[in-house]
Amino acid sequence: MGVADALAVFRLEFRRYLRWRPLRRWLFGWTLLCVLLAASVPALVAQGEAFPLLRAWRQMVLGLLYVSPTWVGFSSAILLTQRIAWDEARRGELPDLYLTALSPFAIALGKVAACWALTGILMAAAAPASALTALLMGVPLGRWLSALAIGWVMHFWVCAAVYRLQWRTVPPMEAVHLYPLRLNSASAVVAGLGIVAFSLCLQVFAVSPIPATLPIVHLLPWNAMLHADGFYPTPVGQVSAWAFLSLVSLLGGLVFIAAGAQWLGGWSLWGYRFQRIVGGALLIATATLCFATIAPQSVFHPRSGERLFFWGLFVCLLVGVLLTRYVLGYYGTPRGHDDSTPTGGMVREWVLFGTLAILTAWVIQASSGVALNGARLAALGFYLGGWLYLVQQVLAGIATTRIETQHSAGSASTRQRVVAEIRLLQDDLGCLAHFMWLAVLILSPGLRSLFYYPLLITPLGGFLSLDFPAWAYWVYGLYTALLGVALVARRKQASTQATG
Repeated sequence: MGVADALAVFRLEFRRYLRWRPLRRWLFGWTLLCVLLAASVPALVAQGEAFPLLRAWRQMVLGLLYVSPTWVGFSSAILLTQRIAWDEARRGELPDLYLTALSPFAIALGKVAACWALTGILMAAAAPASALTALLMGVPLGRWLSALAIGWVMHFWVCAAVYRLQWRTVPPMEAVHLYPLRLNSASAVVAGLGIVAFSLCLQVFAVSPIPATLPIVHLLPWNAMLHADGFYPTPVGQVSAWAFLSLVSLLGGLVFIAAGAQWLGGWSLWGYRFQRIVGGALLIATATLCFATIAPQSVFHPRSGERLFFWGLFVCLLVGVLLTRYVLGYYGTPRGHDDSTPTGGMVREWVLFGTLAILTAWVIQASSGVALNGARLAALGFYLGGWLYLVQQVLAGIATTRIETQHSAGSASTRQRVVAEIRLLQDDLGCLAHFMWLAVLILSPGLRSLFYYPLLITPLGGFLSLDFPAWAYWVYGLYTALLGVALVARRKQASTQATG
C-alpha cells in the first residue's frame, strides 16, 4: 500500500466533501446550535442557585454540554463515512477510484482519513459551548484541550468500523463488485442516540461504579473525553488512559480499514497477518485491562474470582466469534492460496481463546491478590472451549451451505446474491442472540429453578451453577465438544451422499 496513493485519495475526498453543500449546512447548523447553548450555560448556572431541583441536575447537564462535541462528531462520522464509502448518487455504479490502479488499502485509508478530518471540523464548530462549560466547571484549558483531542482521536476507529460494515459480509465469488450493504442513515442516528442514552444511564444511574471505569466503555468518544486524564491499574503498574485509548483507536481503526479493503478486493497475505496479529493483540489487551480494573473491586475470595473468570471469558468468547470472522480475518484466504477447509481459522481462534484465558486468570489473581484454584479454572476454560468448538462447527456448516447456494445460483440476479450474502450475517447474529437468550434464561432465578433439572442433563448444565466439582465441567465440556463432532460427521455424510 503506497502512502502517496492514500494521501492522494485523502486530498481528493477531503476537498470534494469540504465543498459539499449539505456539509456546509451541517457546519452552520451545529455552529448556530452551539452558540445558543453557550449563551444558555450562564443562565443555567445562575438559575441553578435559585431552584434546588435544577441545582441537583445542573452537574449532569453541564457534563452533557461538556462532551457535546463528541456527540456531533459521532453522528457526523456515521453519516459521512457512509456517504464517502459509497457515493449514492452513482446509483450502484462503481466509484471512479475503483477503476484506477490504486490499491484497495490506499482507497480505504484515504476515505476514512478524509471522513475523520471532516469530523474534526464539525467537532470544532461544536467546541465553544463545551469550552464555556469547562470554564464554569473549573476545568483547566490544557485539560479541556487534551480531552477534546482524545474525543476526536476516538472517532478514527468509529469511522473505520462504519466503513467496514458498509460493505457486504461475504467475499465475492466472481471478479465483480456487488451492491454494498448500506446502512440506513436514520437508523444509524437512532442507534447512535441509543448508545448515548445507554452510556448516560450507565454512568449516572448505575448502582455499581464499576461499569463507568471499564476501558471498553471508554472507547466511546464521549466517555473517552470524560476519562482522558485517568489511569488504569494493572499488576505491572498504572497505564495512562490517554495513551491506551489513542493506541487502540488508531491501531484498531487500521485493522478495520484492512478488513474493509480485503473485502473490496485486497485479499493479501500481509493484510491478513496485520489483522490477526494487531487485532488479536488489541482484543487481548483490552479484555485483560478490563479484568484488571474489575478484579480489585469485585474479587474478595476464590469463588468470586472464578465467577469473574467464567462470565468474563464467556462475554469475550461471544465478542471474539464475530470479530474473528468479520474484522480479524481469521478465516480469510489470500490470493494464490487454496484453503477449502476452515481448519486454519479454527486453530487461530483456539490460540486466541487459550491465550486470553491464561492471561485473564493471571490478571485476576495478580490484581485482586486472591489465590485462585488453577484446576477449577482449567475445567471452566475447557467447558467454554467445548462451546467454542460447537459454535465453530455450526457456523462452518452455515457458511458451507451458503457458499454452495451461491455456486449453484449460476445466473441469479445481483439482488438474489446480495440477499444470500446478507443472510450469513443474519444467521451469525441469530446464533449470537440465541446464546444470549439462553444466558438470560439461565441467569433468571425463576426460570432457572423451573428448568433446572431438564437443563442439567444438557450441555447447558454447566451454566446453572459454578459450585459443581471440577470434574463436572470437564464432563460438560467433553459433552459439548462431542456434539460438535457429531455435526462434523453429519456434514461429511451429507457431502458424500451429494457427490455420490
